[in-house]
Amino acid sequence: RALDDARATVDVLHGIFERLGSFGVTTLEELKGFSSRLTTAQRDKRHLASSIPQAPGVYIFRGPKNEPLYVGTSRNLRTRVRNYFTAAETRKRMHEMIAVTHHIDAIVCATILEAQVRELRMINEHKPHYNKRSRFQKMPTWLKTFESVDIREASTRLTKRMNDFSDAELFEKAAVVRNEIHELVRNNSRAHHIHALASLPEIILAKPISTPGLWEFTCIRYGRLAGTALSVPGIDVARTLDSLSMTAEVVVDDGSILPASSHEEVEKLLTYIDDEGTRIVSLKGQWALPILASMTPTFAEVPSLDRYL
Repeated sequence: RALDDARATVDVLHGIFERLGSFGVTTLEELKGFSSRLTTAQRDKRHLASSIPQAPGVYIFRGPKNEPLYVGTSRNLRTRVRNYFTAAETRKRMHEMIAVTHHIDAIVCATILEAQVRELRMINEHKPHYNKRSRFQKMPTWLKTFESVDIREASTRLTKRMNDFSDAELFEKAAVVRNEIHELVRNNSRAHHIHALASLPEIILAKPISTPGLWEFTCIRYGRLAGTALSVPGIDVARTLDSLSMTAEVVVDDGSILPASSHEEVEKLLTYIDDEGTRIVSLKGQWALPILASMTPTFAEVPSLDRYL
């Protein structure tokens, strides 16, 4: 009897496989990601991810006219792109995008930083319809202070206003002023850090990668990623660094206080520099910040209370 039950189970399993085959499920990996909650487009177009490499880089969903619909980045391109065709992807906007996707391109990058910067530049250039962030990197609002111009004081100091509101038990208004102070100090520090990096003719960085003993190298010029390289076993690191410096993009200083890229790219580079494993290999120019540039508020920003009022 047990043998009959086993044979019946096998027959049922084969029947399930046949039904799944009609949905394009042919491998164990596809079976694990299969769900009845998938849209028809997700099932029909999951094959578009089959040729995506397992490497860091940028992926581009393209429409029928080869227009970029969405640009993204990942440490593992194949895994990330395949996730769009599983039940884990529940965003209606992405379902809409998949329905009009014609093919998917992948650009393999030497490092994840290179991939992230490529993503920013492509979004800024093409402004894909389904990307929400970073579409208008060239349209920030900048404030400039002048110490030599005598301008009369037109408003009460923020700290005094905050304390006055607090003393009067107008705590909601005090919180609004406190948030204004937080933003003022944070953005002042941010602007100084961006300008300092954007003023450097060149800085070359090193960071260890997952393979023991190997490194990734990054060349930044005037706040713009100019090149990346990976160390190769058996090849002198000095030769790799010389090659990186010679082949990196030439970035000309135009005398502007703005970076040669975008503020978003510079902030991405600053985050990379601040990482614990990143080390400075060489530096041209002077990298310095005003003493108060790193000053941060001593209090946490308070969420808006409007929704409670």
